[in-house]
Amino acid sequence: MAANETAAVQIEQGPKKVFVQRDYTLGTECKFETAYPTQLEGVIAKETFTDTINKVNELFAAAEELSCPTYTESCLSCMTGYLLYFCMETKYSKEMKQWYQRRVRGESVLS
Repeated sequence: MAANETAAVQIEQGPKKVFVQRDYTLGTECKFETAYPTQLEGVIAKETFTDTINKVNELFAAAEELSCPTYTESCLSCMTGYLLYFCMETKYSKEMKQWYQRRVRGESVLS
């Protein structure tokens, strides 16, 4: 196989892994940069990548959202020496488990 044919096969298949950097501009919340990686040029459209990363950022924001139940959960866990977490799941872990179960069932996590 010629070198040109090998390069063409790699471009058609696309990269196996692309690392998306974390975005720390707003602090330590779980958020990813929407900058389009050069490894994805010709593999997926820039708009598709940006929409996907924005949706993932929204999903993490929803999982980390602070609310009255979250504060209550945190206070109760602190008062029980974090033994509460042996009896119940956190809101964050429930959200992550839902995403994982949707993925296992073959549903789109991003829809």
